[in-house]
Amino acid sequence: MENKYKIKLQAGDYCLRDMGEDKYREVAQRFFDDGCHKKETVGNFKGFDLFGWDSSSDNLSGFRHANNPAVYGNQRRKFTYDQIMELAEPEPQGEWGGEVLPPVGTECEVYNEALNRPEWEKCKILFLGKFRIVYESESCHERVANISDHPVLKFRPLKTERERSIEAAMDVFKKNDCLVMKEYQKAMADWLYDAGLLKLPEGK
Repeated sequence: MENKYKIKLQAGDYCLRDMGEDKYREVAQRFFDDGCHKKETVGNFKGFDLFGWDSSSDNLSGFRHANNPAVYGNQRRKFTYDQIMELAEPEPQGEWGGEVLPPVGTECEVYNEALNRPEWEKCKILFLGKFRIVYESESCHERVANISDHPVLKFRPLKTERERSIEAAMDVFKKNDCLVMKEYQKAMADWLYDAGLLKLPEGK
C-alpha cells in the first residue's frame, strides 16, 4: 500500500507506551502496515514501557514489547504517537497537460461547440463537479456546462509565448502569400524566435 505517512517505519523503531489503548493499537497497526510481523500479540503491553519493531538479526525480528530500548538494536529510533501518525505532505501536482478536464483554478483555453459561434478563448475553471463544470471566459463571466458534453466541450493548455509568436509569424506569412513551403516557414519562425528577432506586439 502507498505510504501516506511522513515516517516510514523500519526495524529498530519503537515508541513509549504513554498513550491510551486506542492510540497504542493505531501505532501497532502502522508497524504492521510498514512490514513488521506480529511476533507478539497486540495488547500484550501490561508491565512494559516500550513497544516497537525488534531489530534482531534472526527470524524472530518483529513486533515486541520491552522495558529496555537496547532490545531494538543499535540503530534504534524513538518516536511519539504524533510523530508516527503524522501524515505526509501531499505531493504537488504538476501542471495540467490537457489530457483530462482541468482542475479548479486552472487558466486554459476552451472551445464550446454548443455556442452559436464557437472559438478558442481564454478561460478560468471556477468549479468542477461530478456532472457540471463552471468557467469564466473572455465572452462570459460565468458559463455552466455539462461534463457529459465533453469532448464537445474542449480544453487545452494556454499557449506559450514561443507558440503564440510563431503562430503570429505563420499568419503573417499566410496573409502575404509567402511562396516558401509551410514546413520551411515554421523553421524560419523558429530560427527568428531563437535569435530574439521575433516578438509579439504589445498586448498580444
